[in-house]
Amino acid sequence: MRSKLPFTFVLLAAAFAAHVQAEEPAFVFADFGKNPSTTNQGADLTQSVYSERKGDAVVHSISVVGETAIVMGEIGNKKGSQFAGAGVMMTHGGATAKDLSAYKNLRIKMASPTADYLRLRITGDDTKILNIGCYPVYTQKVTPTLTEYNITLINFKPELYCGENARPIENTLKKAMFVELMDTGHTRNKPTQIFVGKIEFTP
Repeated sequence: MRSKLPFTFVLLAAAFAAHVQAEEPAFVFADFGKNPSTTNQGADLTQSVYSERKGDAVVHSISVVGETAIVMGEIGNKKGSQFAGAGVMMTHGGATAKDLSAYKNLRIKMASPTADYLRLRITGDDTKILNIGCYPVYTQKVTPTLTEYNITLINFKPELYCGENARPIENTLKKAMFVELMDTGHTRNKPTQIFVGKIEFTP
């Protein structure tokens, strides 16, 4: 005689199935391989540089090789900068901001043979806040080997200097526009290389 499953078990199984069906699929923000100078979503790979004094940060080239974008540049303090950075930024491929507030994690492949740490920033579409660097950031220790990292989005925080201009990650995700990846180790005074692969937002 066939046994019957407990009613409680049936309810739990049904609730779990409903949760799985309702969960948002991963959103591919950017991946590479179809074009030598853009993401597969059609977004330009834009140089991102800053330094206290002109000339202490430069990006020489950004190219796509296989499924990886490669950034080549230099950062330093030879001209006296107390801060500098060089890297790349890209949109999700659309012309307007996208609501990514349903996602909890950022999954990204990245590496650097020249830097021990890379800084990630997620931005909204407010040009003023973007230009003063007050969208939230997260710094990840990396290796020379392209590695996939899963980063909880609540770990992204605005820089301390931002004060009232700081934009928390919760607000930023409602109108997400750019992901930026940078080497900010300017005291090395050496060339920098950054490798970045697939970028996804996940539940």
